[in-house]
Amino acid sequence: MKKAIILLPFIIILLASCTVKQQKPAAKVASKINPTIWSEVKDSILFQLSVDKTAIVIGDTIHTRFVMKNVSGSERSLLFSSTKYVDFFVADERTLVWVAFKGKGFLQVIKEVPLASGDSLFFEFNWAGDRMTGGHPILGKYYIFAEAYLVSGLIRTGRIPVYIID
Repeated sequence: MKKAIILLPFIIILLASCTVKQQKPAAKVASKINPTIWSEVKDSILFQLSVDKTAIVIGDTIHTRFVMKNVSGSERSLLFSSTKYVDFFVADERTLVWVAFKGKGFLQVIKEVPLASGDSLFFEFNWAGDRMTGGHPILGKYYIFAEAYLVSGLIRTGRIPVYIID
């Protein structure tokens, strides 16, 4: 009987510790990031870059989309500094390996694009791992990012990591 009385507090503590679930702080749960999307809101415009996959084999293609969405309650206008609204880039750790509009000509005119509340302007491109500046693709890690050329300043997205695998 003495053994049961001595063990009883330990059993109660053991049972209590087994039923308590550790909860993650709300900030940690909310900070989970989707590796295929980068987004930022600036002046009531949502800028969002997304890719359909983060790994390809040689000869496959990654579909990329850059969206500018008016998230305000009223009409907003985007003022672009040329007819080159955006450009897309692929880089390794140190250098650019591909530029979507490299060598293309654009008019240097200010272009206003009005967006009603909730409306979007989007640009898409496909990058095949075999289209690289200076040669053939090398297996490894790359980064896709985009730039928007606004009169108010350059918007450069974050870099989304992508991989060429075998």
